[in-house]
Amino acid sequence: MHVEADPLGDLPVRFWDSYMLFEQAQKHFDAQQYGEAAVIYGRILEEVPESELAAPAAFNLALSLEEMGRYAQAAEGYESLLASHPGAVETAEVLFRLGRCREQTGEWEEAARIFGDAVGQWPLTQVEAVTAQARFGVALYMLDRAEESLETLRDALEEYRDLKSKRIRLPGNPIARAYFTLGEIYFERFTRVSLEVPPDDLEVALEGKGRLLLLARAQYVQAIRLVVPEWVTASLYRIGKGYEMFYRAVLSAPDPPDLLESERERYRRELEATISPVLQKAMAAHRRNVQTAAEMGVENQWVTASRLKLAELEAD
Repeated sequence: MHVEADPLGDLPVRFWDSYMLFEQAQKHFDAQQYGEAAVIYGRILEEVPESELAAPAAFNLALSLEEMGRYAQAAEGYESLLASHPGAVETAEVLFRLGRCREQTGEWEEAARIFGDAVGQWPLTQVEAVTAQARFGVALYMLDRAEESLETLRDALEEYRDLKSKRIRLPGNPIARAYFTLGEIYFERFTRVSLEVPPDDLEVALEGKGRLLLLARAQYVQAIRLVVPEWVTASLYRIGKGYEMFYRAVLSAPDPPDLLESERERYRRELEATISPVLQKAMAAHRRNVQTAAEMGVENQWVTASRLKLAELEAD
């Protein structure tokens, strides 16, 4: 118990202990007043560090900072908690939150280490294991380890589909991001397939490029179905961009070498008419992105890019 008295006796005596402070902080936290909660949790750690509530106060302080978007400070708090109070709170939850904070600050090496350790070493529930593996796959991709990421994400999403078939629910954001990231891997492969090839190889190149676009689109569609605004808008933008890139790649491909000069203009007209539905699909994806974002009340880089691209394509 802490007691504070006015030496002159003009003010009432104030007293408090860690339980009173924790209760006050919790009320602010429950009301989503995270700044006020953080101040009081910090007082517990500073004024009564020996209290049995020090560990939960440290955890809730880090959690309050995380809720305020102060991810670097939150990560420091989680790391301090693990060092100062090992085993006092559920280690897996602290490490998951630490990993998420590292994602937010772009420290992908640390995020990969944390979630990689989780997959191989921690005793996790099925839901935690799939979530950790999905996050590990994303971290690998962000570290330019696409092949490892591809394998990790495929395994994680296969497990996710198995759990989903058993009506076991998982948090939407990491799964949506995993699908989007898998789409990005296929999308990058799609962009690398050139149609500037010898005539005898064009059909194979065209088929391969189209197949990769459809593979990427399939992952983006799965991300959209999880209705996480960031990954809905990112996926719709990518689908639109992919269709446009395919359309322009086909139009830029070399003409058949056996065409007579008098036949070239007709060939180009017929080719453009044949491929024009692909451009319409690109515009439809961007249009849907803008409309969906308005319905969800979302404005981000993907929506802005789709809006600009749609205006450009409609003006052509």
